[in-house]
Amino acid sequence: MSRQELLDDCFAALDAVSGDLALLETMQNVVCLVLRRTEDALQREQTLEAVTRYCMSMTEAADLSDEYRTRKLKLFAKETVKLLIDARHPAATTPGDGLNRRAGDKG
Repeated sequence: MSRQELLDDCFAALDAVSGDLALLETMQNVVCLVLRRTEDALQREQTLEAVTRYCMSMTEAADLSDEYRTRKLKLFAKETVKLLIDARHPAATTPGDGLNRRAGDKG
């Protein structure tokens, strides 16, 4: 599966969810899917903790409309997923790649 297909599938799963707790559960499932390797355990736990903390703080905020809260939670979820997938599946060329290569040259 390509990086873009993975992003599209994750975003579609998040878009299909209605309700804050269902969104949190879906987000937790996506984090566990992307960070499933043994060596990802620490990052997975830290990410799950941060996602849960943010979602719960938004859910408990009484001064936010349901529509606004859901929109903000989905934006947060998508940005988090994008960051995780970008870290795991970097694009073919990254900005500054040539600079990094030159910095490593000994000549």
